[in-house]
Amino acid sequence: MIDERLETRLRRDPTNDRRHEVGMFRHRLSDAAMQRVSPRPVLRVGFSVGAVLALVLVVALLLGTRPSSVGPSPSSLALSPSPSASGSPSPSAGADIQPTVDEWAAANGSPPVLATVVGPTGELWSAGAGFPVDATAAGSSVRLGETARMFLVNAVLALDECGRGRSLAPCRPDTAMGRFSLDDRVSAWLPDWPPSDPTTIRELLEGSSGLDAVGPTIGSLRDRIGAEPTADWSRDSLISVAVGEPRRFVPGTARDAVDTDYMLLEDIVASVTQAPAGAYIDEVAGHAFGPLGQASSAERPASLVPGNVAGDDRLTDLEPGLLAIVGDQDGIAASSEALARLAVQLWGTAISHEPAGIDYLTDVANGHSNPIAGRGACPCTGANRSVIVATGHAVGWSSAAAYSFDRHAAIGVTLARDVPDDALDALIERLFGVIPANR
Repeated sequence: MIDERLETRLRRDPTNDRRHEVGMFRHRLSDAAMQRVSPRPVLRVGFSVGAVLALVLVVALLLGTRPSSVGPSPSSLALSPSPSASGSPSPSAGADIQPTVDEWAAANGSPPVLATVVGPTGELWSAGAGFPVDATAAGSSVRLGETARMFLVNAVLALDECGRGRSLAPCRPDTAMGRFSLDDRVSAWLPDWPPSDPTTIRELLEGSSGLDAVGPTIGSLRDRIGAEPTADWSRDSLISVAVGEPRRFVPGTARDAVDTDYMLLEDIVASVTQAPAGAYIDEVAGHAFGPLGQASSAERPASLVPGNVAGDDRLTDLEPGLLAIVGDQDGIAASSEALARLAVQLWGTAISHEPAGIDYLTDVANGHSNPIAGRGACPCTGANRSVIVATGHAVGWSSAAAYSFDRHAAIGVTLARDVPDDALDALIERLFGVIPANR
């Protein structure tokens, strides 16, 4: 039996900068899954089948029970289109989500917001405020900003699974996927990278490369392009300039990921799979639960909700040139439902056996440029440190994906306005507050 309270230790403690042991959550889930599917020993006794059936019937009658159909266990991760009647975390949890979103929106300037909650047994609830009538469905998408990096890191960890010969991720072992390792040098997969440079893929993933930033944010990059529209703003040129700058620190001596790290990871995924990175990102994201419906940076989905920028201007989408620069590490569009499902896949299942995998995912949640970067696995309530949350900002949109180890629940939030991280944290905390802890 898994001690479900163990997961509260698997995050970066915001009270200091020391990490707890990581990765064990995924190992334990995987081991338990293997135990559940192992053949049970056959118990052979000297009773006839009729006698056994009669005994079962007597016991059932004595206990007042009746036969029931076999269904998914309470820990099943299959998502239902509406809250399930049995195994619900609270009879009022679903009903409380809409007023919670309404109250938060009213207290934060009424930004258009959609939120989706996936409960501990797969219940799916959505609520919205401030969206047009035709955009209230959970499938409406926004540009994610830094939250999109969760999809990318998920794909990189899946490639590492392929290189290890694992079968938990989509693999084609007869291709370059079978040779991939996080400890490969960047030069092994990017032909233009100096062969003598020792930077590894793992250093990009954990943000310890020391590379300079390109943006560092979509907003700042957009402002620079607007100020000098005739300059060379090609992706390759910007990455080359950033890589050519002196390292901010000696590689491996600190962790401070920037957009350049993730841009290079995206290029490596494309090199390994011999296809646009978005294709493998989609394949991995949909591997556990089916397609999540996210769109790559090269697409403008029909469900994309216009963003709102300063002066109440409407932004139908980011400029094509800007999307070409930021790529899928910042430019993916997705719905609140897709983010909630992704959070379950990343933090609630065992798709990766990489010992530091959950650490890298938490680094993405902690490490992007924002006023409270490095805040740890918060929002926190009292001594509760068991929530991981990633937030992102894309000029006229913002987003968040979160998972609670106490509640075994996930939340996805999308907004058609850029709001501060503390406001996103407050919404996440309130939404988890209506789902009782599952201890």
